[in-house]
Amino acid sequence: MRSPGSHLRTLAGPLPAACAVLLALASGTSACRSTATDADAAVGVVQRFFAALPAADCGALGPLLAPDTQGRPCDEVVAEMNAHELRLLEIASAVPDGRDRDAILVRAQLSQDGKPLKQPAVLRVVRHDGAWRLRP
Repeated sequence: MRSPGSHLRTLAGPLPAACAVLLALASGTSACRSTATDADAAVGVVQRFFAALPAADCGALGPLLAPDTQGRPCDEVVAEMNAHELRLLEIASAVPDGRDRDAILVRAQLSQDGKPLKQPAVLRVVRHDGAWRLRP
């Protein structure tokens, strides 16, 4: 006959492993939420940038732009985009860049000179100085 509480000793072994699995699953869920939040933030940056683009106000656009890889200032980047009437039509997706945890790739349908582009553009949004910004 089993002693009182012996069934607890039998379950005591598997419990830590089960708890570890549950903890890992809970952590994964939290990480997914963080990734989703980052993707949402990146989408918001793209939407705000393209909404403000026609006005060409670098006071509003500058904080949404990461430094240009060619060193061009905001007004040059914006002037070039506006010269081609680059506009956002819709966002298809936003996913983390698998090579850089501080980058989100936003697939978007754009128009140029009033005509939709045939292929979606892949816009890179990077974390710069603690904020998500569009890389020109």
